[in-house]
Amino acid sequence: MVTSPESRRRQGIRTSWRILNDRVEDHTALLETGMVTMGEIFLPYMLSGGQILYQALVAGEFKALNPPPD
Repeated sequence: MVTSPESRRRQGIRTSWRILNDRVEDHTALLETGMVTMGEIFLPYMLSGGQILYQALVAGEFKALNPPPD
């Protein structure tokens, strides 16, 4: 079977979106069961001082997110 570069590109795009959809559904299921928090799902992709941002925020009791006093 011979496929054109364009059809392979379109299939790659469909496959990528399907993988992303599956991952979002998996994370949503974990969130709904209470196994993780929203921060645990999305903040692990950010680093702060050698640790993931979520761990840094938890260690500081999320003080970094509080507004400064007036």
